[in-house]
Amino acid sequence: RPSQPLEAWNLLERARQIEPRDPVVLADMLGLAAELGRYRDLLPLVAAWRDVEAEPGRFALLSAWCADAYRDKAQRFHWRALRG
Repeated sequence: RPSQPLEAWNLLERARQIEPRDPVVLADMLGLAAELGRYRDLLPLVAAWRDVEAEPGRFALLSAWCADAYRDKAQRFHWRALRG
């Protein structure tokens, strides 16, 4: 967990401008978006990450993130949209 999450978010956004299809940047942004409550950013990030990540194990990782977030009642509505 970054000690300055907003600064980390800004750095990740700059990294994504340089390489918009980098799966590591996208995965880090997904985790940080959930942590920061940037729910509007989650759907486009998930879509971008799924477009570049072909390995089934990574899809399982995303599913685990969704399951963890789903357990938190405050986030249930937002994560349901991700499940489709």
